[in-house]
Amino acid sequence: MYCRGWTHDSKGFFYSRYPAPKDGESLVAGTETHSNLYHEVYYHCLGTDQSDDILCWKDPENPKCTRSASVTEDGKYVLLYTYENCDPVNQVYYCDLSALPDGVEGFKGRNELLPFIKLVDNFVASYEYVANDGTAFTFRTNKDAPKYKLVRVDLKEPDSWSDIIQENEKDVLESAVAVNNNQLVVSYLSDVKNVLQLRDLRAGALLHHLPIDIGSVSGISARRKDDTIFIGFTNFLIPGIIYECNLKEEVPNLKVFRETVVPGFDHTDFQVNQVNEDFFVTIMLVFFL
Repeated sequence: MYCRGWTHDSKGFFYSRYPAPKDGESLVAGTETHSNLYHEVYYHCLGTDQSDDILCWKDPENPKCTRSASVTEDGKYVLLYTYENCDPVNQVYYCDLSALPDGVEGFKGRNELLPFIKLVDNFVASYEYVANDGTAFTFRTNKDAPKYKLVRVDLKEPDSWSDIIQENEKDVLESAVAVNNNQLVVSYLSDVKNVLQLRDLRAGALLHHLPIDIGSVSGISARRKDDTIFIGFTNFLIPGIIYECNLKEEVPNLKVFRETVVPGFDHTDFQVNQVNEDFFVTIMLVFFL
C-alpha cells in the first residue's frame, strides 16, 4: 500500500494497492509465484472500515502499471501518476477536488471513478509536481532534458508548456521545493556533490547560492508558506546533520539545528577537499581528499 495524499479537510487520504486475494485463496507470505496486477487508487475515510474505501481509479486494460496519488499543496487537486515500469517516465492525470459537489465521499457506493483529466497521457518523460498557482502548474521533468529542468503549464492550455529553469549543461537538477511563497530551493548534483540555490518561483531567476559543504543533501523540508527550511546533509566526516535556514535574512545562511554526534570524534579536526583532474582530452576525474 502506498499512502501519498491527505485531503485538506483531514477527512481521509488517497492510497494505492493491489486487489485483495480472492476468497478461498491461501497465500503464505514470501511463497507467492504469481504477479501482482491491477494496481488501483482508493480513498479512505477516517473512522471507516477499509472495505468501505472508495475506488477512485482503475485501468484494467493496463494491468501491469502502478499508480500513486498526491494532493496539491493548495488542496484543490489530486494528481494521479501512472508508471509503466522502473524507467523514469510517467503519465499525469488530475482531478479538481473543488469541483466535486459532495467531495470524494460523494462517490461512495456510486460505482463511478473520479473524473480525472489527462494532462500527460504517454510514457515519454518523468513529471514531478513542484507547485501550482491555481491552474498554473510547475513540474520537474526530463522531457527533452536528461539532466532535468522545471516547466510550467496552465491546465486551461494543456498543450502550451514553457521552461522556467532550463536544463543545465553539466549539472543534474535533483529536486526543487517551493518555499517562502514565491521562491524555490533547488538542489543540483554538480561534480559528485550537491549545491543549493535559491530561485524565484515565477521566473526561475537565481537569487542566492546557499552555502553548504562538500557532501550530499538527503532532503529539503518545508511548505510553500514557510520562510524557514530544514536541510538534511551528510558527507565523509558528518554522519548526519540538519541545517536550518531563515529565508527572511538578506543573505540566507545555514545554522545547525540537529547533528549526529559520534563520541570521541570531532569532524572539525579534518578537512575535505575536492580536486578535479583532466584525464586524456574529454574526461575529467573528480577526487576527494
